[in-house]
Amino acid sequence: VNTAKTALNGDARLNEAKNTAKQQLATMSHLTDAQKANLTSQIESGTTVSGVQGIQANAGTLNQAMNQLRQSIASKDTTKSSEDYQDANADLQNAYNRAVSDAE
Repeated sequence: VNTAKTALNGDARLNEAKNTAKQQLATMSHLTDAQKANLTSQIESGTTVSGVQGIQANAGTLNQAMNQLRQSIASKDTTKSSEDYQDANADLQNAYNRAVSDAE
């Protein structure tokens, strides 16, 4: 029984999953330092391989969302000169402007 239990190698697999997740997190260039620190803490606190992999997947999703947000902010001047923006009423224009300001 002890041999079978040792063969499960759960601790090593968990540590490997944590290391892989932290390495991948380090390559995510669209996350803020605070987001990376929070995710690193979550990874280090993980108690199961599947839990760590879930955090890793969430980090990837957040990284993509942050990239889309940055691209949207970068195109704000194009948006403001668009016909849709120009034709929108003042309330909608103000809502867009506030959303961009909050995101920046």
